[in-house]
Amino acid sequence: MEKDRVVFLKGLRGTVLRPMNKETDLDFFYRGINNPEANHYLQRYLPQTKADEEKWFDAMVGRTDRLILAVETPDGELLGSVGLHEIDWRNQVGTMGIALFAKDQWHKGYGKDAVMALLEYAFMRLNLRKVRSKVYSINQRSLALHRSCGGVQEGTARQEIFIDGQFHDVLYFGIFRSEWEVFFASYKEGSVVKKS
Repeated sequence: MEKDRVVFLKGLRGTVLRPMNKETDLDFFYRGINNPEANHYLQRYLPQTKADEEKWFDAMVGRTDRLILAVETPDGELLGSVGLHEIDWRNQVGTMGIALFAKDQWHKGYGKDAVMALLEYAFMRLNLRKVRSKVYSINQRSLALHRSCGGVQEGTARQEIFIDGQFHDVLYFGIFRSEWEVFFASYKEGSVVKKS
């Protein structure tokens, strides 16, 4: 079965990024997007029907301004998705997003491995010069992930998002290829670069 596995990108720690497959992945994402623990920090906050999720899948196909990939563990367990959105080819900029729904696999390094693989593809294959993202200030896991991959906070939208009964800031991150290369070199060596 391993020889039939589709692997588009592979992280240095073995995390697999592959094309989304509506036939096999739809039910997983439908359940994930409706799981309050897993969707807590996502923009979608209303219940999603299976038809809603099908429309989302269909919207991902055939677009030149985005690349959405499924994320799997090295042994093939589906975790969620990572992608580049709003790719601006003229200005060589894209927006990154990640959603991992398999809570039992959190804190194992799959998110960072997936992001590093995606950034390598963005910079070294797509020739993007900058990748941006946004993180809710309350989402400590996502903040740590972005910083550990070299993201630099570029701005703040104060009290922009309502979560857990309060308004929170939205933090905007950006990373240029030269900045990412430093963190990627360290990641390849298995060490951590501390930001000053």
